[in-house]
Amino acid sequence: MIIKTLQSADIPLLYRCAGTHVPEKDYFEQCCEEIAQNRRETFWLDLDKGGDVGQTEPLCVGYVHYNRIPIYMPFRRLNIPEIQDLFIAPLYRRGGLAKALIRQCEELARSEGHSEIGIGVGVGQEFGPAQRLYNSLGFHAIGGAGGRARKVRGSTSPAYRSPRRK
Repeated sequence: MIIKTLQSADIPLLYRCAGTHVPEKDYFEQCCEEIAQNRRETFWLDLDKGGDVGQTEPLCVGYVHYNRIPIYMPFRRLNIPEIQDLFIAPLYRRGGLAKALIRQCEELARSEGHSEIGIGVGVGQEFGPAQRLYNSLGFHAIGGAGGRARKVRGSTSPAYRSPRRK
């Protein structure tokens, strides 16, 4: 497994991976525009089979966006970068891939001098697995409506913490 940064040539691979998960037309093209503007980074997982016979091109099995200008206002007010649209193809879930993408985003946040990173998650029961994953990684509710924030691993500066809900 290799984590790669989205390039325009990768777009068809990400559309194939996402299937119906991507609601907007030109979704990944817009991501590339925002990458060029230094507003975001998009990381994707290439299932590298080490040159296995029959593997002729990369295979995307998941992706995530690191947004420097969050849509979620509590993150924007606190200058916290946001992890957005974390997606792992169903056949590859529960194998630590989402954690690897979150770690990649944390490393970028740390390298940019941030002590926290945020992630948004839906509040409906269909988001239960994602909510449990984020809670297990130390993300705490912030601002209501599904926002979560956590201190970036390895950061030495103090981090804002909202109290956990009971």
